[in-house]
Amino acid sequence: SVWLGSILMSVIWFFSSKYKSRWIWLYLSFCFPVPLLLIMVCYVRIRTAILGCVAVPGTEKRRILLMLSLVLVLFTGLFGPLFICRSIYEMLFSVEENDKVL
Repeated sequence: SVWLGSILMSVIWFFSSKYKSRWIWLYLSFCFPVPLLLIMVCYVRIRTAILGCVAVPGTEKRRILLMLSLVLVLFTGLFGPLFICRSIYEMLFSVEENDKVL
C-alpha cells in the first residue's frame, strides 16, 4: 500500500503542475521515510525472532542477520542520497518560486 500510495501521488504530482510545490512534500514524505521505517521495523522484529530462536544454528542466524543488514544498508545507501538531494532541490526551488511571486 505504501508503494501504491507513492505511485498515485507521483501521477497526481506529474499532472498537476500548478500545485507541484504542494504535492512534492507529500510525495517526498512517502517515497523514502515511510518505506525506511517499514524496513527498520521489520528488521528489528525479524532480528528479535531470529536471536530468540533455538532451532536455528548460530551460523545460519549470522547469515540471515547479515542479509537483512545488507538490505537495510542498500536501501538507505541507494535511496537516501537521492531523497536528500531531491529535498534540498525542492527547498531551493520553492524559495526561488516564492521570491518571484513577491
